[in-house]
Amino acid sequence: MIGIMKTDIHLVSTSLKLQAGQRVKLWAACNLPQAGYFARPADGKWSDGMNHSNDDSILLNDDDFTIEG
Repeated sequence: MIGIMKTDIHLVSTSLKLQAGQRVKLWAACNLPQAGYFARPADGKWSDGMNHSNDDSILLNDDDFTIEG
């Protein structure tokens, strides 16, 4: 699923950031007791310009993004 970020999110102690207006790839966080979605940039490029693992993601709440479409 693809979404659009509503707000900026920065994962503390890392260089991983998602910015408002950025398209993100989302998948359900089914391995956690709380609801949410894991997200990564839809184009695969984080804002820091560094190469990151395909497993790197940030946990989001429903209020952090809207579904594209």
